[in-house]
Amino acid sequence: MKPCKICGDLTETVFNVNFEATPICEDCAQRIFIQQAMWYVKEKDVNKARKRKQEK
Repeated sequence: MKPCKICGDLTETVFNVNFEATPICEDCAQRIFIQQAMWYVKEKDVNKARKRKQEK
């Protein structure tokens, strides 16, 4: 087991970050996923608003 790169908790889970096996615990991985999903939704909303503005 190695320490999580983010929080330091011991974990057996590793993710490929910049072509390197990086230990990231399940909790931190879930938080990263949720954050990226929120950014994706926000970006889609911004793009939709821009498209509506261009149509006017």
